[in-house]
Amino acid sequence: MLAIALSSYGPDLVELALNAPRYRGGTGIYSHSMMGVACGALLAAVAYRLIARRPGALVIAFAWILHLVMDLVTGLKPLFSLAHPIGLDLYHLAWADALVECTLVVVACVLYARALSGTPASRRLVYAAGAALVALQVEGDRVLGKLDTLPWSPSLVSRPAPSHFVVAQPASTQRAH
Repeated sequence: MLAIALSSYGPDLVELALNAPRYRGGTGIYSHSMMGVACGALLAAVAYRLIARRPGALVIAFAWILHLVMDLVTGLKPLFSLAHPIGLDLYHLAWADALVECTLVVVACVLYARALSGTPASRRLVYAAGAALVALQVEGDRVLGKLDTLPWSPSLVSRPAPSHFVVAQPASTQRAH
């Protein structure tokens, strides 16, 4: 359970390490871009396989990759470029962020408890850990929501995208630019 939990926070742990001992800025491209997440997932899976010497490396990689998916819902991340972060930016809507994050924790705990926890005691431990994570998430969103002065600014594309359906105009009706 610890390996899955750590890998699900993997990109944040990489960003934290890159910014230690002081914040440098711009490290998100290494931790939260598509290439950074793919490399991190691969390295985490290989490390798990070498250290644990048991199946589960794909689960570790999957948890690492899902972090980026959730970050695209909750924040703005540099998928390809630091200049154009993409995401729904729910961090600036504390109630929505808490709802999404807590739903994910509850679903993950239920699935994990059913699939991987063999005894009632281990299931209770999973549910207790989930309850603690939900409590921390709600309190964190409550506090950050009071401190946040930035507006909600979702961005789903890095620049205006061309239309997917373009009708060609006859040459006689086109204007010279």
